[in-house]
Amino acid sequence: MNRPEVILNIVSGSFLMLILLNLSILLYVAFFKLEEIEQRFTRSRLVSINRRFLGNDPIGRLYRLSQIGGLITRPRRCHHEDSPANDDVIGLPRHLRNWVQIPINSLNWLMVGWITLWFVRYFITSSTQ
Repeated sequence: MNRPEVILNIVSGSFLMLILLNLSILLYVAFFKLEEIEQRFTRSRLVSINRRFLGNDPIGRLYRLSQIGGLITRPRRCHHEDSPANDDVIGLPRHLRNWVQIPINSLNWLMVGWITLWFVRYFITSSTQ
């Protein structure tokens, strides 16, 4: 193994550790903060239907959390501008919004970085052979 491969392996392993840490934070939010966040979405039909439909298992909770993250980051794409659910998004307190947005956005960027590093490592190892 040459030096660039070792460095890429260390950085890739660091990304993987950060992804696992981020997933544990998402599980914490899904189990301990999701109810409080969902209570703020009183007028969103999508949130109320999926709360009943998806249940309280870990996958259902993570899906509901990612759906609320989508409502928060892209409210106009998910609802019409005059929809009452936008008022719920606007009325969501900043600390609850941060509990949703920061882990989801950082997980997205960590995954993009990890996949990019995987491709870079693949091309470096294939070019040296």
